[in-house]
Amino acid sequence: MTAMVLDAAHEHDALALDFVQVVDDECQRRFGHRVPGHEQFLDHVHLDVEGYRLLALSLLQTLQQAGLVARPAAGNDEAAARVDPLVRGRLDRAAEGQKLRNLAKTLGWAGKYDEAGRLAQQTLTVLGDGDSESHFLLGSFAAQAGRWDEAVQQYLAAVAIDPGYLEAQLNLSDAALKAGRPDVAQEHLRAVLAIQPENAQAWNVLGLLLDQQGESPAALEHLDHAVQLAPTDPRIRLNRALALIHLARADEAQAELEEALRLDPAYAKAHFNLGLLLLQRGRNAEGIEHLRRALEIEPGYAEARAALQAASSHS
Repeated sequence: MTAMVLDAAHEHDALALDFVQVVDDECQRRFGHRVPGHEQFLDHVHLDVEGYRLLALSLLQTLQQAGLVARPAAGNDEAAARVDPLVRGRLDRAAEGQKLRNLAKTLGWAGKYDEAGRLAQQTLTVLGDGDSESHFLLGSFAAQAGRWDEAVQQYLAAVAIDPGYLEAQLNLSDAALKAGRPDVAQEHLRAVLAIQPENAQAWNVLGLLLDQQGESPAALEHLDHAVQLAPTDPRIRLNRALALIHLARADEAQAELEEALRLDPAYAKAHFNLGLLLLQRGRNAEGIEHLRRALEIEPGYAEARAALQAASSHS
């Protein structure tokens, strides 16, 4: 394509600049190779500020060589050195940072998390470390890569800057759970509820955490509140059933698991837990059937497979 453009320019006696060659040469000069990458481009298309400076100087030189623009007496380098701070001083740093951040979001949506993370980090360099949204993006990209400790740190930075950043508080709670830090998750789930008391999932997850810590009465209160806010959510019904099991309220727990399956008949985890409960209550055939159903839905469900094998061997 480059050769075709240059040939056409030559045929019509038009000026042409082989900027691909210029970029390759500059890459060789600065970095010792001829494969332009993130050192010169924000992404695969857009030049950084230094790249546009190079383009401007290359165009100027092309026009000078054609005799269309006079060369400064002191030479281009000295003239550029005088003009450079004036041009850079007119750049809007805030606008530049916002563009970088938006590009980071776009690359993140495209699943290019490493490149997106690099741009989000660049945004912090431009806007300063107090940009909560850039920290949020860095936390999201780290979470996508399964780097939960890093995600927690970035989300913590985001909510330290903006405690009312609801999405960051929620994501922080989730990342903290996956990083094995339930205390941090609890703290920020409570922060979510302070901002948005009607957030059913915050009540739900906080109830689950309390139940896992042996505080089943308090857990049930939280889960009751979650059910009031989201009565058709089968995940909340399941967690409420687990709290009821821990409180030895088997009839209510069974009813809650059956309601979860009425809401979502393909909810493997509800089938699994109902199967275990029925086995504990001596209803082996029904329990085994629910364990089989859990495995039909999720063939890789190892806990269900182990429970089914154990139940079948005793039936």
